Amino acid sequence: MESYNLVKRIFRLSYILVAFLDKARLDAVWASCSIKVGITLGKREFDFPFQVVNPIVILLNKVFDLSLTNANTTQSNVAAIDLVDKVNKVVFQVSSRNDLSKVRSSLEKIDTSIYSGFNFKYLAISKSAANLRDGKYNIPQEITFNPLNDIHDVDSLAAIIKNIPDIDKIEDIGKFLQKELVEKFFIRPNIVTEIINRLANQTSNNDLPQTPLPFDISEKIIHNGLDNWGIDIAELAIYTSKVSEIYATFASEGNSKSNAVLFSLRHDYLNLKDSYTGDELFDKLLEKVYEDADGDTCCNESITKEELKFNISIILVDAFMRCKIFERPN
Repeated sequence: MESYNLVKRIFRLSYILVAFLDKARLDAVWASCSIKVGITLGKREFDFPFQVVNPIVILLNKVFDLSLTNANTTQSNVAAIDLVDKVNKVVFQVSSRNDLSKVRSSLEKIDTSIYSGFNFKYLAISKSAANLRDGKYNIPQEITFNPLNDIHDVDSLAAIIKNIPDIDKIEDIGKFLQKELVEKFFIRPNIVTEIINRLANQTSNNDLPQTPLPFDISEKIIHNGLDNWGIDIAELAIYTSKVSEIYATFASEGNSKSNAVLFSLRHDYLNLKDSYTGDELFDKLLEKVYEDADGDTCCNESITKEELKFNISIILVDAFMRCKIFERPN
């Protein structure tokens, strides 16, 4: 029975790690927090919102077995330090920035007369800090700082948690992350964004099969008054086979993502149809989808504005050819 219970706990632990320590998910959570809100602690502006300051402090305390508190609660405008544990002599700088100049500036500004003998740590809250660990720093003699061990991000925190030998402690951290971060701040991903990310690597016009249509596409273009978009629709139609491949992948995975996307596009179209017609209606629909995708933290950051608009246009043309948007001629 004891071995059976241990197996159950290990499975439960694995679920927690997968559900709550996934890098992409935590990146999305923290990035959305950083983007949406700002907070002023003391007299300085920070990149993370008030709602997650306390959860982050609690998380760091749980992970590192510390007793960190806000450094500005007792002394206003503490230079280069956000969190302090005076008992264990540890200080943290928490920032959305991941550039060498930020860490170097923080090290230069630490008041060594107050924090002599302290260990300095740096947390990049919404970006990878991997590039910072190989940097060269002028470290004051009065403090300790090892870039390899004292610079953290989502990746390093997840790695530390996964290597904690105490299963109960990991489970406690997992539940905490679920309650205080994921449930409060996680934004459900946009399926259109997923399609855009996949199209970004597939929009070569080599070996693209033409999809036969049950009607003459030119008739539908004329019927809906798409004088300007007509040429673009005809040119982009060849790429819709890639969208079909993505939808087929969704179907093979046993989900209804493609139906959800087409339903959403149809819904947006019908909402805009009462106010716009023809090319303007197509423009407004493109703007709506672009706005949703551009604001999605899951959208591939390497995609340019032009590529984003291009891939969304392909998705819309595919919906046009499937008669999910705009009226089919009689």
